Formats: sequence, structure tokens, C-alpha cells
Amino acid sequence: MPRKTTEDFDGSIKLDGERVHVSDGERVSQDILKRLPRGKDQWNLLWQLAAYCRKEGLLDACCTYIRKILAVVDDSSVRADCFLVLGQAYEAGNDYLGALRSYEEAFTLDPGKNNTWYFLHNNRGFCLNQLGRYDEAEIFCRRAIEMNESRYNAYKNLGVALQGQGKSPEAASCFIRAALIFPPDPRSIEHLEELIREHREDVKRAIPDIEEKIAVATEIRKKIMQ
Repeated sequence: MPRKTTEDFDGSIKLDGERVHVSDGERVSQDILKRLPRGKDQWNLLWQLAAYCRKEGLLDACCTYIRKILAVVDDSSVRADCFLVLGQAYEAGNDYLGALRSYEEAFTLDPGKNNTWYFLHNNRGFCLNQLGRYDEAEIFCRRAIEMNESRYNAYKNLGVALQGQGKSPEAASCFIRAALIFPPDPRSIEHLEELIREHREDVKRAIPDIEEKIAVATEIRKKIMQ
């Protein structure tokens, strides 16, 4: 991956004698593509600008730079990274259908088993949940878990997918697992507490000590966050 942008970068670069802000993604990227020979230096610079724009909330520009990389790069690992970042940018703008389409494009490549592919599966499941397509979301969350059982993200999203299908005890187990794997993120416990409020009896029949499990997970989080 490219070097990080410098901390003192103000978002403007000099083009043809004038200062142009990187939010003008089309103009800046065209200049880069014109001035630099096709290759790693070219897409490295585009990647740095995309990262800066994403950090600053300039999501349209971020997407423009990523698409320019996709137009000049054949390497499947780089393309997978691009589709992941593109989807995350759409997610940040609450465009879950756009994000889903970006993740789906990655699956035209040969899937790998690294962190990028874990998150492509997990995030695809997350977007499917947001769109109410819970049965499809379950498939991709489970595939992400198969790739890495030590991450919490896919357990949380699998819990949402199972809850959406009315499988309350199974969902509760996933939320507990996610909360224990990564206590700093409160969302797993929040999902679980909401689930308990709505389906307490169903969950307690399957997991009689669910209240104790919630208490343990909550206490762990409190200690870590102190």
C-alpha cells in the first residue's frame, strides 16, 4: 500500500500554476494519469488521495480516485482492495445498495482468504442486512467466520441476520460471542439487549443463563474502557 499522506497536507495541490483542491477528483486524477507513466507510482498516488478524501469525508472524490485505479490496475489483490474501499465509502454515505454493488464486483475476482476478503464477505453481509435480505446476509457472514473465527465483526452481523429471520436464540449466541471477542464495541451488547427485550422467553428457553452472560460481557467492557 502507498505511504500515508503527510499530516500538514492542506488538501490542495498545484496544477498548471494554480492550486486545486483534491475534492476535484476528476481534474486531479486526470492530471496524475497524464503526467505519471502507467504503473505503481501512478496508482499509489491515486490511492493516497483516495485515503485522504475518505478521512476528510469527501466521499465522491474518494470514489473517483478508486475508480481511476481500477481503470489502470490488473492486479487482483489491488482490485479487491479497491472494491472494499469503494464499498466502505458508499457505506459511509449510507448508500448500502451502492456499497453492496461494489462488494459484489469484487466477487468477479478469484476470492482470497486474507483480511480484505474477510471484510468483503462481512461487509457484503452487513449491507444485505441493511437491505432486509437476511437469508443472503447469513451466507456471507458465515463465510467470513470460516476465514477468521477470531474477529467479532461477522459474528455481530450474523446475529443481525439470524434475528431478522426470527432465530432469536441463535442470534443471541452470536451477539454474546462478538461481545466477548471485542468488548470495546458496544453494538453487540446493544443488539443483544434489544433482542432480549423483544424475545426474552424464546432466548431464555434456549439459553437459561443469558442474563449472566450479558452481565459478564458488560462487566468486561467496563473494565477495559476504564
